[in-house]
Parts: sequence; structure tokens; C-alpha cells
Amino acid sequence: MLKNETENIQHQLAKHCRSNADLPIPGAKHERLHHYRRLIYTIIEDAIESAYPIARSILSDNQWTEMIDTFVAEHNCQHPQLFRMPEEVIQFAIDKNYPLKFKIPHLIDVLQFEWAEIEIHSMKDEIIPEITLVNDLLNAHLKFSPYCQLLALDYPVHHLNKIDVANSQGEYFMLVYREESGTVQYLELTALTHYVIVELSSGSSTLKNALDRVISEEENQTELYKLGVLFLKDLRAKGVLLS
Repeated sequence: MLKNETENIQHQLAKHCRSNADLPIPGAKHERLHHYRRLIYTIIEDAIESAYPIARSILSDNQWTEMIDTFVAEHNCQHPQLFRMPEEVIQFAIDKNYPLKFKIPHLIDVLQFEWAEIEIHSMKDEIIPEITLVNDLLNAHLKFSPYCQLLALDYPVHHLNKIDVANSQGEYFMLVYREESGTVQYLELTALTHYVIVELSSGSSTLKNALDRVISEEENQTELYKLGVLFLKDLRAKGVLLS
């Protein structure tokens, strides 16, 4: 157990490192305290900037500094691993309403888009039992790779340099997946293909069952079944679909 005096000194030093407040810290040399502040701040900022290079590029220097300063000063980090700490910036930015304050409505989507790559890349390797490939992709229950994640976004941040993203609010879907080599890839989905993956990855539905729920009044059902099978074959080729 720490003595109360020692614990108080630690808290005061932590407050100084986080907020740069001029606090009385017994035994500390004031002229050296800024080194601790600089070290802690730099470690946190570097970790966040490494995780979110795109977000950094769309924020002005002043906006970026404000976000980092406030995060360091106010946020109580929950992740014990430094590389995972930047994930907490997403909820922090939501709570601070930075999209509205900075007039960057797609900021949260950019953060989520970038974090998904880290999340998928850093997933723990799993031992996947050998799975027999099925021939009837329309009616079989299928197995998906554990190294994939679906994103539902409000802005097309994957086209950030091509269109006016801020004025293109809508429904956008992405599949983020890890190749066998470890490379993380993104696949743009339609609302229908996103729905199909959600239904099939639950393990309780087949492609035919899933499609029947949304195309019952369509005249070209046979063609849509064929397109659905082709989509699954593409996912299989990419390593997303295992069976």
C-alpha cells in the first residue's frame, strides 16, 4: 500500500502531465517537470496520429491540437495497451460533438473507418478447422472468416479525395477483411449485399432464405439468385467466405 503522501504526489504529477497545471509537487524540481508533460503528451499524440492519419489530414492544426489537448487532460483511458488507446478517441469525439464544432460532419465515420483496419489487423489468430467447400451456395449454411467486420457509415469516406463527402450523407456499407497474408482490405457493399452478409454470418439463414425475404415481389428472382451466388463466390475467392 502506498502512503497517502506518496499517492497524493503521484496524483499531482499526473494532473500536471495531463493539464500542464502549475501544481505544488513536494520534492519535484519545477524546471524539470515539463519533460514529463512533454513525454506523456508526445506518446499519446503519436499513438493517435499513427492510428488516424486521414483524420489528422482533414483537421486543421488548431482543431487537432484542441482535440489532443482535451483528450489528454480529460479522458480516463481504459485500455492498458497503448496501441488500443486510440479507439477511445472515437467515443470521445462523439461526446465532445467535434463533427459539429469543427464543421466536419464525416469525422466520426473517418475515425471508425481507420480504426477498423487496426482492429482487423490486430485480431488474434485463430485455429480454423478444415472446412469442406459447398457446391450449393444458394441453399447451404455458410461459414465466414473471423477476420472481417462490417461498417455502416453515414458518409462515403472511402471516396474522400474523389467527391464532396461532407455533402453526401446517406447509407454506405463496407466490409473490412484480412487476407491470409495479413493485409487488410476494404470492399464496398450495397444495402442488399450488406444485408446478405449479416444474415448469412449469423449461421441461421441461407442465401435463398435471405433473398426471399426481400425480393418476393421481384420478377427477376432467378437472376438475383445467380447474382447472389456470384457475390458469394467472390467472397470465397477473397477468403471472407470459408465454406
